[in-house]
Amino acid sequence: MDEIDSLTRDKIREWQIRRLDIKEQMHLNPSKTLELSRVLDLMDEEHAELLSGSKNSQVEGANQREEIYFRAAAAASLSPSTSEKFDLQLRLAAKSAADLGRLLEMAVCELQYCIEMKGTELASDHNNYLGGMSGTLGSYEFVLDVKGKGSNE
Repeated sequence: MDEIDSLTRDKIREWQIRRLDIKEQMHLNPSKTLELSRVLDLMDEEHAELLSGSKNSQVEGANQREEIYFRAAAAASLSPSTSEKFDLQLRLAAKSAADLGRLLEMAVCELQYCIEMKGTELASDHNNYLGGMSGTLGSYEFVLDVKGKGSNE
């Protein structure tokens, strides 16, 4: 059996803590079960990569970190008389392109959940919705700024 280095051991410990937190969220919020189960699926892939990386001694250092910034803005017209504006700011930081893809999937999943849960309330008020996560894959954070019908902006 291969020896697991301390960096990989720390990453696995962090992964276990995040997994327990997500399972607790599932227990406390049954309505979030589907979305959180998708996150757990992604985490299973992350765990396999962690174990694979320790066996192959291919642990990437923090100095190899890739930073990718992404900003997208979209205007949506729900009807001819109303025009709501949705402005999404997303920041992703990952060690590799594969990790970046997984983080993007997780961010989109969280953003879709936010949109589905807020429904029509989302377009009627001016609000900011925040989301984010940090872990062994890297980190992401987003801000969804909604300028609804009642907004003068």
